[in-house]
Amino acid sequence: VHRGTEAGFATSTATRLATIENVDVTTYRDDSAAPGSTVFYKLVTAGQSSNEQRVVLPAEHEPARAVLQPGPEGGQATWIRPDQPSPCPNPDHEVDLRIDSDEDYRGLLRWDLGDIPADSRVHSARLVLHRTSAPDGPATLAVRPVNREWRESSHPNCPGDGVSWLRAHAGVGWSTPGGDVGPVAATADVAAGTPPGWSEWNVSTVVQEWIAGGRANHGLMVSGVAGDMWFDSDDSSLAALRPKLEIVFDDPEPVHVPTVELTAPRGGERLRETVTVAATAGDDR
Repeated sequence: VHRGTEAGFATSTATRLATIENVDVTTYRDDSAAPGSTVFYKLVTAGQSSNEQRVVLPAEHEPARAVLQPGPEGGQATWIRPDQPSPCPNPDHEVDLRIDSDEDYRGLLRWDLGDIPADSRVHSARLVLHRTSAPDGPATLAVRPVNREWRESSHPNCPGDGVSWLRAHAGVGWSTPGGDVGPVAATADVAAGTPPGWSEWNVSTVVQEWIAGGRANHGLMVSGVAGDMWFDSDDSSLAALRPKLEIVFDDPEPVHVPTVELTAPRGGERLRETVTVAATAGDDR
């Protein structure tokens, strides 16, 4: 089995990849070809060279990137507050999310991850929210995974079916008022007077658990450790400022390596005099 880097290459000891002495073996898998390269193969049997085969290898696997930033039809983003414990009035479908440590206003967000394969490996995942105002004092906000299914109200006028301080959705209460959540996954600080802009949290571990099935995806809760902040919600009229979940992950589809196969003469075929040696090659897809 010989491999060259240019068309019409001459076979020699320098181009030889392998010598196969077992007459029943007619296939060779080349694990040493560089991703993104173009290579040429020839098979030499009893001094006779096969036709040349050209193979273009795919580029080295690059991580995939997903930016989930749905609008009101596909997203879930709302906030709950202890001074409105009943489902109505429920601040759903508002253009802002308010997070307040003193009043204990908390935000809830969720994204559909169904398009990301379950066996993907997450390199990074960031929750990114757009601040609509500057805080009067320093603010610290914490993010936690939610442990129970919750539902945003189905209508802006709130018929009573949505999440509240006491209920995850109609007929189902939180085990703990204010939401059932896991430990803090990340925090973000905003200095007093910082103008409107983006805040972000590293939620890679939580997102990996969601994708792999180790934790049910019930979204995230954002709560205040200190300060009072307003953010754009998924109902914002400015689509570019809606909440985002940015995920960089490995697509599990592997990069295939080339295979070279002897097609003539066939295995087990009896040969006499001079025969033509023929081969095929491909990237195994």
